[in-house]
Amino acid sequence: MRLIDYLRIDPMCFDASTDKVDFDASDNIKGATAFDIGEVADQLITSIAEQPQGVVYDLTPKTLELIKVRSLPGDESESLAIDASQYVGIIPPYDNCFFEYAVRHRNDGTDVGWSIRDVGIHLASMSPEWIAVKIPDYKEHGITFAMYATVFLHSVVQGKDVVGRQIVAYMTADADGRLTTCEVEALLPAGVDRSLPQNQPQFLLLAVLLVALMMLNCRMVKHTLTAPEPKSRQQRRYEEQHPERATASHVSYYILEIDLDKTGTGASGAGKTGGWEQAWHKVRGHLRHYKSGKVVPVRSYSRGNPLKGLGLKDYKLKGGGGATFCASPIGR
Repeated sequence: MRLIDYLRIDPMCFDASTDKVDFDASDNIKGATAFDIGEVADQLITSIAEQPQGVVYDLTPKTLELIKVRSLPGDESESLAIDASQYVGIIPPYDNCFFEYAVRHRNDGTDVGWSIRDVGIHLASMSPEWIAVKIPDYKEHGITFAMYATVFLHSVVQGKDVVGRQIVAYMTADADGRLTTCEVEALLPAGVDRSLPQNQPQFLLLAVLLVALMMLNCRMVKHTLTAPEPKSRQQRRYEEQHPERATASHVSYYILEIDLDKTGTGASGAGKTGGWEQAWHKVRGHLRHYKSGKVVPVRSYSRGNPLKGLGLKDYKLKGGGGATFCASPIGR
């Protein structure tokens, strides 16, 4: 069963900030468009193993390249933080979205009595009116999008299914989806020491969403709308007993698949660099001149592969000549 369907049957969740089952996820799933981003998650996480000290992630060779992190200056614990300057295309496809993916397990013989099965991330995009009121200086910072993410974990604890709200994040981005703010917080009960390593937010769970959004908005993945699933007998029985919880049978559910044509080698000609072998960059608006004498204005647009890094250009106008620029590549 999909995680969003599980929440539609019973939206009451464990809340890590109160250590109780008292969070109602109804508002997070009502009217949400759902996306399965499992194929993107497989590019980052090979498997996980639950151990007494916490969750251990087995990562793919591409993980650190894709999630774009940096070392914290002066931090001897080798902690990593998100490098916001490396992300582009962080634009919500809809105002109300729910992304989910299943996780694979590595059985190392340790039984801790619980295991994570699925990760769900609700992403709410704030309206322009909300941004204008809550972020008065949004124009100065180039903010076009403001988003609030809530991370849910579906686990099996001593044989019982439990969904818990574990992490929240506040993000803002410019018109190209480049992050200007990314604040991630682990939900913990009052009085818990947040400085301890085991109490740090599991950023990797959220990073899967960021990579999926970047690939989606840069057209590196295909999204397919699936046919609605019929309600299960358990769901029908629950709704008969709790008619106030009855939900519509249809949820718009998309499956994201990586487009191999876009993430391939690009142009095949010798000595040429395909568009997807170049770092993401913007092309300024210009006039296109044809041999016929026709002149067509071309609007500014972006091209290239954001997984190769970002290239930023600063244009300088020179009298009597064309514009020149200096490129400032970021990343690889």
